[in-house]
Amino acid sequence: MKNNRNRRTENLIPASPALFYFLSFTVGLPMSFLGAILAFFVLITGHKPTVYHNCICFRCRKKDGCSLGCFMFVGRFSSEELLMHELGHAIQNCLYGPLMPFLVGIPSSTRYHYRNFKQKVLHKKLTTRYDSVWFEAEATALGKDYVKRDLLRKDNTK
Repeated sequence: MKNNRNRRTENLIPASPALFYFLSFTVGLPMSFLGAILAFFVLITGHKPTVYHNCICFRCRKKDGCSLGCFMFVGRFSSEELLMHELGHAIQNCLYGPLMPFLVGIPSSTRYHYRNFKQKVLHKKLTTRYDSVWFEAEATALGKDYVKRDLLRKDNTK
């Protein structure tokens, strides 16, 4: 079953950086526009962007991550796993376009904050994995597949 999912997600991934940016700033413009506004304010505070597999990545003080279009905002010492997951949300933005806020963005943010509240304020143990809901699992799979494909593409051009 896992191989079928990987094969399915590999076919959904934008094949080139140009296609990724084209989709991010056409069908995915609503989220990318919000990301550009936040990036402007983060730039003003002195944070320098880096590029993580075509996403414009800002490393801030917070420890968690957020993806708005092709802009990622993550903690200074975020894991590679979190970076790939947020990259997956950027790819979802290319796939779902203007539906992204409603299909993934708002549910993902609500779910994250609910889990955080449940754990830190109510002191309850979380009984489900973060990827137990379809949009989070898909983001993780898309991000991992994109990184793998991008690294293979870069190796083949050397």
